Amino acid sequence: MQNPIATVAEWFDRQALEVKQDFGVLVGYVVMPSDSPSGDPAGWFREWLTPTGNLRVDASKAILLRSAVELVLASRFTGEGWRRFEEMAQGLRARLIREGKDTEFVDKPLRQAPLREARWLRVGQEWRDLASEHLNDEVLNELLFPIPRSR
Repeated sequence: MQNPIATVAEWFDRQALEVKQDFGVLVGYVVMPSDSPSGDPAGWFREWLTPTGNLRVDASKAILLRSAVELVLASRFTGEGWRRFEEMAQGLRARLIREGKDTEFVDKPLRQAPLREARWLRVGQEWRDLASEHLNDEVLNELLFPIPRSR
C-alpha cells in the first residue's frame, strides 16, 4: 500500500504555484507547528509532506491533512464558494469606496476570480478524487490498525 503522504506530495508537486502557496499558507496554518519558519510557505508545507518512513505517523498526518483541507479550502472547490467570495469582496470594495480608500487590493482578486475559480474547481475535483482513493477511512484504518496476515 502506498504511503498516503507520499501520494499527496506527488499530487502537490503537480499543482500551479498559486495552489501550492495557498495550500502552504492556509492548510499549513492548521497542520504546521506555530514555530514554522517564515518565508516560503509552499516550501515548508512541501517539507511537511515528506514521508517520515513510519506509515502509522504518515497515516495520522494524512488524517490531519484531510481535515484541514476540508476546513479551510473546501469553499474554493465549489461555485457557491466563489459566489460568496465575490459578494464579500464586492461588499468590501463598496465600503472602501465610501471611506475614500484604495480598492486595488480587492480589485485585483476580483479581476482574477473567473480564472482562479476555474483552477480551484479543477483542483477541488482532483483533491476529492485523491482523498476518496488514498485518504479514505478504510485506507487510513488499514495503515493505523493493520491486521496481521496469517501464514
